[in-house]
Amino acid sequence: MASRSLGVDASTLRRWRRGQPLEGPGFIQISERVAKYPEHDLEVYLAARHIVPSTE
Repeated sequence: MASRSLGVDASTLRRWRRGQPLEGPGFIQISERVAKYPEHDLEVYLAARHIVPSTE
């Protein structure tokens, strides 16, 4: 489940999909109420937000 993978509530994903501008990972809109989140899009979204602390 996408919300579990991202650590957010399903309502957060819904808000991201419906907001302007769109936020969150890429998704496929199946119908008005159904969206699918391909695993690749979740991985890309998380990788783009990965922060590695400096070792200095």
